[in-house]
Amino acid sequence: MFLSSIFWMFLSYPVTVFLTFLGTVTLTAVVYLKSLFRRKPCLPKLYYKESSLSKHILNRCQTFQSQFKPPIWARSSHVQTLLGMCPVNQRLKLSRKYIQMQDEGVVSLGELDRVKISDSLAPIVIVVPDATGNKRIVAGIFEEAKSNHMRPVLFSGRGQNGNKLTTTKLTDYGDPSDLREVVQYLLQGKHFVKLSLIGIGAGGDLVMSYLGEYGSSAHVQSSVCISPTYDSETVYNEKIPKLYEIIYLVFLKTVLGKYIKHFSQTLDIRKIMKLWNFKDILEHVYCILNGHLNSEEYWENNSPLRDVDEISTPVLCISSIDDPVCSHDIIPYDLFTTSPNMFLVTTDYGGHAGFVHSLLSNSWTAKASIEYIKSFLVFECKQNGHSK
Repeated sequence: MFLSSIFWMFLSYPVTVFLTFLGTVTLTAVVYLKSLFRRKPCLPKLYYKESSLSKHILNRCQTFQSQFKPPIWARSSHVQTLLGMCPVNQRLKLSRKYIQMQDEGVVSLGELDRVKISDSLAPIVIVVPDATGNKRIVAGIFEEAKSNHMRPVLFSGRGQNGNKLTTTKLTDYGDPSDLREVVQYLLQGKHFVKLSLIGIGAGGDLVMSYLGEYGSSAHVQSSVCISPTYDSETVYNEKIPKLYEIIYLVFLKTVLGKYIKHFSQTLDIRKIMKLWNFKDILEHVYCILNGHLNSEEYWENNSPLRDVDEISTPVLCISSIDDPVCSHDIIPYDLFTTSPNMFLVTTDYGGHAGFVHSLLSNSWTAKASIEYIKSFLVFECKQNGHSK
C-alpha cells in the first residue's frame, strides 16, 4: 500500500520534474564517487619549534615524509577507529608478570613469550593502551620494537586486560602513580638503560599526565602519544559520539560486574549499570572511589595537560584530523609551535587510534613511533659525544 502510494505520487508529478529530481540524485552520487577516487592522501603535517632536535627528527624519521594511503573503504574515521580496536591476524603472545603496588593493588607487565633480548642494555619501550586494548597498534609496536632491538613491555592497569582487583581503587584517568612504580621497577639496578613510553588513546593522556607530574625526574628519554584527547573534560562531556561512549562504558561496566561483590559496600552497582554517559559514571564511580567531590574537581586533578609546562621529556603526539573522539579543534596547536620538547604530526585520515592501511596490516603509527624513539636515542648519543 505504501509503495503503491509512492508510485502514484511520482506519476502525479510532471515528467520533467521527476527527471530533474532523478538527474540531480544521479549527478550528486557520481560527483561523490569521483571525489573519493580523486581525493589524494596528503603528507602528514608537522607542528614544532625549530631546534637542533627538530631538525634531527625530521631528517631521520622517513615515515613523516611519506603519505598515509588508506584504501577508499578505509577512509571513514569510524572504520579506522573500529579497525584499531580489532586484533590483526596473529595474536600477540605475551608472558605476563604481576606487580603489586604500594597499596597492594595489582598491575601487570606483558612481554613477548619465548623471545629474549640478548642485550641487557636494550632500550625499554612501555606501551600503555586504553581500556579497549588497542590490539592492532600494540601488536605493530611490539613487532617494530623487536626488529629494532628494543624491549617492548605492555602495561595493563588495575582491572584491565584480565588483571585482578585486589583493592577498591580503579586507576584514575590521569593518575600516574602506578605507572611511576612500574618505571622504577623496570629501571631498578639498570642505570644505563634507556626507557621510553608510548600511550594510545586514554593511555596517551596518562603518559602526558606522568611526564607533567614528574617532570625532570620522570626517568624517561622520549615518549609518543597516539590519539590523545588533550582536553579530556571537553571531549568526554561534549564531543565524544554516543557509539564510542557506549563502547568505553561497556568495558568499565564489565570490570564492575566482574567484581560486583568487591564494590557492593562502596558503590550503587544497580544504579551505575543504568548510567550511559561519562559525567554520571565519573560522579558515581571514580569520584566516590578516589575522593573527588564532583566531576569538575576530578578533571582538575586528572586533565592530561594540567602540568604540561613541567614536561621536560621530548613528546611526539600523533593525531588524525578526522578523529571522531577528539575533533581537530581540540588540538592545542600553539603548544607544539612554542615548546621545544613537543612535536605534533597530523594526518587527514586515521580515526581515533586507527591509522590502518588494510584489514591485515599493522597501524601506520607503530613504525612512526619506534622510528621517532630510535631517532631521539641517536640524537641523545650525539649530544653526549658518542656519535654513531
